[in-house]
Amino acid sequence: MAHAPLRLALIGAGDLGEKCAEALGAATVAESWRLIAVADRDGAAAGRLAPPDTPTFTDTRRLVNELKPDAVLLATPPAAAAETVRLAAACGAHVIKAAPLARTLEEAVEMVRAMSAAQRVFAILSPRRFSASYRALIDRRDELGRLFLGRAEQVLNWQTGFGWRGDRQSAGGGALLEAGYDMLDLLVAAMGPPEDIFCVTGRQGRPHMIESDGEVKPLGVYDTDDTAVVVGRGADGAAATAVTSWVTSPTAESLSLHGQSGSAVATPTGCVFRDADGQLVNRVKGDDRPVPAIARQLTALAAALAAAGDAPAKYEYKYKYESSAREHLLTMAVVEAAYLSDRTGHSENALHLLGTHDLTVEDCLADRPLRPAR
Repeated sequence: MAHAPLRLALIGAGDLGEKCAEALGAATVAESWRLIAVADRDGAAAGRLAPPDTPTFTDTRRLVNELKPDAVLLATPPAAAAETVRLAAACGAHVIKAAPLARTLEEAVEMVRAMSAAQRVFAILSPRRFSASYRALIDRRDELGRLFLGRAEQVLNWQTGFGWRGDRQSAGGGALLEAGYDMLDLLVAAMGPPEDIFCVTGRQGRPHMIESDGEVKPLGVYDTDDTAVVVGRGADGAAATAVTSWVTSPTAESLSLHGQSGSAVATPTGCVFRDADGQLVNRVKGDDRPVPAIARQLTALAAALAAAGDAPAKYEYKYKYESSAREHLLTMAVVEAAYLSDRTGHSENALHLLGTHDLTVEDCLADRPLRPAR
């Protein structure tokens, strides 16, 4: 059954907002979504992204209240997101939010419950979950046999000022939450959330002052981590590590899974599968551009919304879609446990943290489709 495109408002006209706008222009996405407005505190930036004759706003509340979009796509810093999610829930709009889900697990749970009470979809924009190479690894991980080790790495050099990312109150965290979140999320999606987590973070990778023409200038507020190492152990004894830093070169990004029958390593450009003896079994070509992956996620989400609309009244779960905010509560619990471990110097239990909010792993997976969309 054909469905009219859903009316979507894009909120945030920065670098990610620009990529989202480009993805919305793809032919396959345009069949499912129609961009009806762009909002940003910088009106000129919103105007540059908006297609001809598309209204722009500097006030998100005005946009949502006046236009009543079917959905909003949030490409804003974390501090502004919670209020917009609550506003969307009150107005009956679905939400697609840029990762990370929230600044803290508590904030994440509050947003998820607000959207659940409104019976609206709440998805987390996760380009890496929909990229060809990482997708191949997640979808075919059973071919590796019982997994016993996972390794994720995200290293880059953020050479410009950190802005809000350097302010823990605004960002919630630093390299682990902002730069490493997507890779940690892939690790959780592949192996499940580790129970016991030990983490060490650092803020020694870059001086907190910069020198220019012989003058030392402050970088502004900078109290977040710039490097983090996380070690996790699952209930089945499987081990996982995640390493992230945003103050060093060269750039490196990968997800590796090791099982009793073989191993696989995925990067943005490809995924290589090997047997237990290290012999090449298969190679999948990747695509390191985020725009096609964003387009795939938006198309898949529209299909899930359409399927729910066509489902019978007694359909057990109305919405089944990938990368739901509810599922990302697992990743947020791991991040929360990691930061807690860094403070206490002891291992911490992510599932216990979920339990403090009366949540189980099964609760967090309630929106996930039985079979991943390809």
